[in-house]
Amino acid sequence: MTSLNTKSGAPIMPLLLCSDDASHTDTLVEEVSCSLGLGRDRIENILPSTAFQQDVIDCAGSEKQRSIGHVAYEISNNIDISKLAAAWKDTIHRTPALRTCAFTSSSGETYQVILKDSFVFSWMFSTSADQKDAVTKDEAAAAAYGPRCNRFVLLDDPIGKRKLLIWTFSHALVDTSFQERILERVLKAYTHGHDEVSNRPYTPESSDPEDDDLSLTPTDGSKTPETEGLHPATQYWKNYLSDLNASAFPHLTSPLAVPYPNAKSEHHFTFTASAQSTWPSLAICRTALAILLSRYTHSQEALFGVVTEQHQLLVNDPTRTVVPFRVHCASDQSLSDIIGAVYANDDAIRQFSDVGLRSISSTGDDGVAACGFQTVLLVTEGDNEQSSSCEILQKTGESELFMPCTNRALLLHCQMASDGLSMIARYDKSLIDSQQIARLLRQLGQLIQRLRVSPDELPSAGELEILTSEDQAEIQSWNSHPIPSQP
Repeated sequence: MTSLNTKSGAPIMPLLLCSDDASHTDTLVEEVSCSLGLGRDRIENILPSTAFQQDVIDCAGSEKQRSIGHVAYEISNNIDISKLAAAWKDTIHRTPALRTCAFTSSSGETYQVILKDSFVFSWMFSTSADQKDAVTKDEAAAAAYGPRCNRFVLLDDPIGKRKLLIWTFSHALVDTSFQERILERVLKAYTHGHDEVSNRPYTPESSDPEDDDLSLTPTDGSKTPETEGLHPATQYWKNYLSDLNASAFPHLTSPLAVPYPNAKSEHHFTFTASAQSTWPSLAICRTALAILLSRYTHSQEALFGVVTEQHQLLVNDPTRTVVPFRVHCASDQSLSDIIGAVYANDDAIRQFSDVGLRSISSTGDDGVAACGFQTVLLVTEGDNEQSSSCEILQKTGESELFMPCTNRALLLHCQMASDGLSMIARYDKSLIDSQQIARLLRQLGQLIQRLRVSPDELPSAGELEILTSEDQAEIQSWNSHPIPSQP
């Protein structure tokens, strides 16, 4: 195994790259050092990036701030702020994944660079009204200074009499489930004191059975089936997307256009029927969207992206990702058969979701077309804005849930409950206007309600009515106005 050395030749730590070419390793270390403005002795390790990280980098492109997000926490009044800062610093010291930044080499290859120290914690006195401005500035700073991608800002609001902690991070490295695990470590460091937690010896292979049996070292991107010579995931996606015959919705005005889903619309739908479907909410929502998009695109297939969460939660990276999802929904197919097929595909999709969009695109023309989806669906159960379970920090703002596909035209979040659902749409208003998105959300809600009944009561896809009562009223209003006679 190649070692990472300083210029004096003193070994620092093994470099976990797949290359045995010492000159290549030395060149890479020198490039990282120069690019980040850090001495070679500040670099602890370099790992190949994961497929998800590559997708996040591709999504951001030249606009690095698109890969930066934040989450806000309200700090309890009885918390010692200095002690909290020390707990965060201790947690970062013991957690290599929090000292990691994404790096793209001059040859276009992506890596994870683990630094020996990467900690920014600053205090700022401001009012609640300044929170958005403070967050925006810190995200810009994080984008500009890649090594300092994990940043912590304390906002002390004397008017609102509250304190907020803003955690700014790279979406390539942190997501909601990972945040929760980090908060548990911060709580332990705060509660038990710096000495008890920090004085235990640390090694990259060490584990804390009271934490989660992992040392929270970043996942090695080379340890995937794709790079070990096995290709079940690639073969799966090639077969799954073969002979794709679906169009993306909404249609882009140019293949080079990059959508900005910066408009927002919400719709709340109360279920009128008490009957509960035998199918899970995930399958119902995906089927409803598929039928709607197939009507909109005049196709017997629907294509959109789905947010998946892997079954394996104890990994040291984001567990969510986005992959293309196709649904056959010919007019003569029974809705029960369509829902069944959607449900059956979920396990396989989830199993091979971590291959990444870049690899899926490489499977051929169908893969490229499939990864061009412009609608992304996320389905969650219950209230998604639940507070953190941490005793010293209560979450007040959520982070991005659609990474790595925030550059798509329509992002749909369906929050299901027993008595209804809430739908939140973020969309590019240059491609979809507010009336269109309101109509789409109403129709989607009606379809979800219709699919919740017993499977035996479902008609064929072609017999399913998508027009809502509001749509019918609009049509009647249009038809009630006489057409002006031509002179």
